[in-house]
Amino acid sequence: MLYYSEVVNTPMCAVTGLPHGPALRRALEELVAGTSSAHWLMLMRIDRIEYINSHYGREEGDETLHRIARIISRTAHSDELYRADGPLFALLFAGDVPAALAMAERIRKSVAESQELIEPLSVSIGLVEGLDADSATALEEIAQSRLQIARRRGGNTVCAVSYSDDDTPYSSAVILVVDPEVDALGVLIRELEAKGFSVMTATDGLEALQMISQFAPDVVISELTVPKLSGFELRARLRQSEELAAIPFVLLSHRRTDELVRQAASLRILHYHQKPVSVVMVAELVKNLAGPRLVDDGAGCV
Repeated sequence: MLYYSEVVNTPMCAVTGLPHGPALRRALEELVAGTSSAHWLMLMRIDRIEYINSHYGREEGDETLHRIARIISRTAHSDELYRADGPLFALLFAGDVPAALAMAERIRKSVAESQELIEPLSVSIGLVEGLDADSATALEEIAQSRLQIARRRGGNTVCAVSYSDDDTPYSSAVILVVDPEVDALGVLIRELEAKGFSVMTATDGLEALQMISQFAPDVVISELTVPKLSGFELRARLRQSEELAAIPFVLLSHRRTDELVRQAASLRILHYHQKPVSVVMVAELVKNLAGPRLVDDGAGCV
């Protein structure tokens, strides 16, 4: 639901009270054209917001968005804060490079240290100067790319640079392996790391859900029989979020029956393999699944 500012007829977000939609697009176009008083775009995403929504409900999730919008606005002392898509905020502001980095750090700390939130939360930040792009779309893409880098570094991080040509194609990609006997998958993990992937591990489904919400890995590899949340239950939870549902999900298990295959298909699990499985085959599958996401995110762009 939207409401409109009576002064300038600007669409406002009913959850946060911030302008969004066309207002943000106009502001970005003015920033790139040099007709704005702002010099920088800061794109911020709330880390672990999916965890808040799933554990406390959508109403508390909306309240969290509202509170964080208030924290950012108070810290930035700016009326050019916008609500972007989902748990994203965009701030346009002026200043030189040291001032821009200092602003980003103040906002990061103000959210991380806030006592106003139901649980400690943080934001990942992508920072880009308007002069670095020749269109609003290109500016957004660079900011999104840097935001993804910040998230892959563990969240609660500011990124103001893009990857260089010296990085390997998969140096920015994160793979999450979920298995109660993760030590038994050492050969697979080493194979993935040899290809340049960063590998995280979780031994139960709830831990995996929290890690996925915070780090947004490029591929999830899960055992079916996982404590607290099974592989199927984990996948079902991820499908409640449009963003997390898009993460490729690979199921590896000693259990594989026709009924389980049908259940996997109902959850749109397209890759279900029975152990023991070739680690080379799995690693090549992960390369194919992660590759398009890296291109889409622009994580390898300069």
